[in-house]
Amino acid sequence: MIAPARRQTKQRQIILDYLRSVCCHPTAEIIYKNVRKRLSSISLATVYRNLNLLVKEGEVLEIVDRDGQRHFDGDNQDHLHYLCEKCGAIFDSFQRTIFNKSLIKTIGTIRKINCLIIGDCLACQKKYGKR
Repeated sequence: MIAPARRQTKQRQIILDYLRSVCCHPTAEIIYKNVRKRLSSISLATVYRNLNLLVKEGEVLEIVDRDGQRHFDGDNQDHLHYLCEKCGAIFDSFQRTIFNKSLIKTIGTIRKINCLIIGDCLACQKKYGKR
């Protein structure tokens, strides 16, 4: 039996539009504050519910930072995320060279990449020194 198509609500579309319009990785609270500018009646619970659905359906990526806080990315194409342990910044990287042919031969085909790289960003290295 085929599952019924999910209805695209106005709230969900506005949340998705916002996420696709920014290059940062906002939390649900930041998304809520920005989406309320377009849809004043939306609640934080509605934002969370729709984000959970969008993540589950692969429309939005979720990144959990060093403090366990959830961040969201509207760019769902394959890419890596780099999380700085010192300042908490999250950067996108579209470089795929770490997924080479020898890796594919040892583990199998790759359909989707979801990778979080953790370290110290260049700005923090400059400020605090390399470790």
